[in-house]
Amino acid sequence: MSTIKVSAEIKREIERYRQFMLENEYTSQSTIGYITHLSRFLRWADENPSLALRESITEFLSSQCETSSPKNFKGCRAALRLYYRMLKNENLAIRPHKERNSKIEAVIEQFYDYSINIKRMRPSSVISEVANVRGFLEYILNDLSCNLENITAHDIRDFVVNRLAHLKGSSKGREITAIRNFFRFQKFEGVPVHESIFLLPLSPAIWKKSAFPTTMDENIFNGLHEVPDNRTPTGKRDSCIILCFTELTLRCIETAALSLDNFNWREGYVTVRNTKKRLDRT
Repeated sequence: MSTIKVSAEIKREIERYRQFMLENEYTSQSTIGYITHLSRFLRWADENPSLALRESITEFLSSQCETSSPKNFKGCRAALRLYYRMLKNENLAIRPHKERNSKIEAVIEQFYDYSINIKRMRPSSVISEVANVRGFLEYILNDLSCNLENITAHDIRDFVVNRLAHLKGSSKGREITAIRNFFRFQKFEGVPVHESIFLLPLSPAIWKKSAFPTTMDENIFNGLHEVPDNRTPTGKRDSCIILCFTELTLRCIETAALSLDNFNWREGYVTVRNTKKRLDRT
């Protein structure tokens, strides 16, 4: 194995960095990894002395982003952020502010409100879904020539193949779930959505003997309402249960717990109590 020679100045800087990490109680394993990243950066910066520290780190990370794995890139970014904090006593925002597309941001804002106020999702989960959807929309609408109404499952497949190939199956599944949720929101808003999107399979689960989840054909879904015999009390009850699933998107346990007291017939709403998040939902 060849030996990489470094200057005495770089050695001193690395030792300084090591002591800084020890003082901030980093583990020995993290220290070794961070020092490896810093050593590579310092050698690169030594060959590009005209750049200031912030620009030098940004340029180096940009080159690493093209050649490193996502995990290695994140480790390098964390190491150089810490190095910048050691030198400047302030945090470094690696990515410069990116000007957002106003058309995309308007739709994203509506999707956020829908997820919080209608679906009652946790804000942390919504923020994650919004980030995933924004990345997809910026990819698919980059020239604004594509209309949301024209997007099909094939477009989403191309996005997954071209942009998400490096992710694990479970991460791909979360991205696809966010995209499908976005198009359910579009349908909720009355925007025409290609039905192939709702038939997209998620990535399979990673545990043993797992399988792709199944989806219900649209004709079968619509035919559910024709199954109960509405001329009988039991049929009327079953019809109401199906409506709770298809129109209110209630869970099985939420539907089973409903009683007449949950319904406000005069004002036209139902209150679902003790939901998955231990909250009441109207």
